[in-house]
Amino acid sequence: MEREFKFLNSGKEFTGIPIIASSMDGVGTFSMAKILQNYKMLTVLRKHYEPEDWDNAVASGLDLNYVSICTGTNRIWDEDAPEFLTLKVVLEKYPEIPFITIDVANGYHENFVDFVAQMREDFPEQTIIAGNVITAEMTEELILRGADIVKCGIGPGSVCTTR
Repeated sequence: MEREFKFLNSGKEFTGIPIIASSMDGVGTFSMAKILQNYKMLTVLRKHYEPEDWDNAVASGLDLNYVSICTGTNRIWDEDAPEFLTLKVVLEKYPEIPFITIDVANGYHENFVDFVAQMREDFPEQTIIAGNVITAEMTEELILRGADIVKCGIGPGSVCTTR
């Protein structure tokens, strides 16, 4: 099941199993990442970890090749949005983190597309995962604006609060 991927916008390559654990609170955890890294699977780590949490995880064996740091789009309205400031601090300390996930419940707004383009400009070395969208047209738009991987699927999951 392992395969090699080359990403259009970052130009980076990844070899692993194309299964990605979500950034949900109970799923996108350091403990999950440490298990999935053994199988060459990715984990999108939840947005609310502090830089010290990253330091502890790395010290205890986290393989940064199999994780994605995550942010929302709050930076659009607040330059000092905590999750974005954390992303900057963590990537300054660990620039080898290969993936950034831009996670929103519904990616159908112009600000989201513009944010993806800005993130591509700010972080040209990282592979960008962006979503959530459901149509081919928006998937194409996100790729054209800088995303390498697009998260598809919007739905009222049992714990979804954006219904």
